Amino acid sequence: MNLFRGKAKADGVRIADRAIYAAAALKELDIDNAVVAHENWSLRLQAYVRGKSSEVFDPAVVCSDKHCDLGKWIQGHGREQFEYVPAFEELVSYHKSFHYHASNIVTLHQMGETAKAEKVLDGKFKDLSWRVVNALNELRREVQRF
Repeated sequence: MNLFRGKAKADGVRIADRAIYAAAALKELDIDNAVVAHENWSLRLQAYVRGKSSEVFDPAVVCSDKHCDLGKWIQGHGREQFEYVPAFEELVSYHKSFHYHASNIVTLHQMGETAKAEKVLDGKFKDLSWRVVNALNELRREVQRF
């Protein structure tokens, strides 16, 4: 499977070189730390919704998928090297939805809809968190296979 099909042909860079660049780009993102950071979102939001956190969340900031470390990597080196890789495309989609639903949880809680916030937290948000982690691990496997 050619992970870099369109990009390598478009700019004339050899596939072997592209694989080296991709490995370097992937190494730049510590996947294990990214996984832990996204798993911690669930814990932070649980504490927030249950009133056990003094952390202040702004739904407009939480909604952005471009400001966390993973989001910055996705928009930068990740996109440069992996835009044609299916796992990367999934990661982008799931990561965006992850932040959208995190923002919904914050908004619901701020409106006093704690039960609804917990339902989203334990349902869709938990599923998206798993999908982000799975896409990160799949991206790592795809690059290692190449």
